[in-house]
Amino acid sequence: MKQKIRWVIMAASVCGLVEGAVFVDNFNATDSSDVNSEIATRSAGSDLSLKWDVFLDPAQNSYYSIANNQLVYTGPTGGSTHPDKLFLVNENNGARRNFSADLAGKQYEIAFNVSTTGADSTDSIGFTLYDVASGAGNGALSVRQLLSRSQVDVVENGSASRYDDWSAGVNNRIRIAVDETGSGNAYEVFVNDVSVQDGTFTVGSTDRYVYMQIVDGDRDGSAVIDDFSITVIPEPATMGLFTMAAAALLLLRKLRY
Repeated sequence: MKQKIRWVIMAASVCGLVEGAVFVDNFNATDSSDVNSEIATRSAGSDLSLKWDVFLDPAQNSYYSIANNQLVYTGPTGGSTHPDKLFLVNENNGARRNFSADLAGKQYEIAFNVSTTGADSTDSIGFTLYDVASGAGNGALSVRQLLSRSQVDVVENGSASRYDDWSAGVNNRIRIAVDETGSGNAYEVFVNDVSVQDGTFTVGSTDRYVYMQIVDGDRDGSAVIDDFSITVIPEPATMGLFTMAAAALLLLRKLRY
């Protein structure tokens, strides 16, 4: 299953074939305290019209801003509870977006750049694929980078593991490749195009929510997110992708050597 995910993602990348950009946000906008400033321009090319919102406590939207063409999280000093989750919501009505119609039973990738600038050793930032059946405290699949160092936590249905045997710069590209087309839901996590973990997870049949999760107990952390995307790869074209990708890779190899 791991090889299938890797080759499908590689094929799509080489051949330029994706079913669609479900949602993309490059955060390229004038500096603003409004995290959704110029959202329509930032997310041009997306299939969906979405925005970001701290759904449960709107006052906490003040923790987020746009600066230097990036989404910036700055936790206020003090306090003992984690910030609420920053959900993707429908732009027209503000309701949390249920991605089931867009993602269930498909192959897709959630990707983002993250830079962290220090906090407590256990604090982290990242994105979670969530379904109501998982419970309020757990995501079906969550991938977060620790704020204080280059380590990644992968949490599948509440069971956490940490990958820390890699050396990387401050700015890291994290990609979560998911395959829901088989009997089990498989995933593979890449950090700067290096595969760091793979496995399977359980997700409900009717719920797919995506949110940014901050684990920042002292609310003293800070981090930036950039180039966020959710994209789908068309399963019917998988075999064609394999063939085309193989041909393209062979051609590239011949040209290189």
